[in-house]
Amino acid sequence: MAEEAHAAGVLPRRTRSRTAPRVVPLPRNVEFAFIRSDLHRLLAIAGALVVLMLTLLIVVGR
Repeated sequence: MAEEAHAAGVLPRRTRSRTAPRVVPLPRNVEFAFIRSDLHRLLAIAGALVVLMLTLLIVVGR
């Protein structure tokens, strides 16, 4: 019967509970380093998009 249920697309229930992932606190300076790198990446992408949009505006406007 379990083979028929599995073949029909019904997955068996797990009886064991899942363990929660451990949360490791980051030091404040490491956390700020992550934030700074994310902001730098965001500014680089935003700048590239502005340049692309201005280029398209000039090309299409002609």
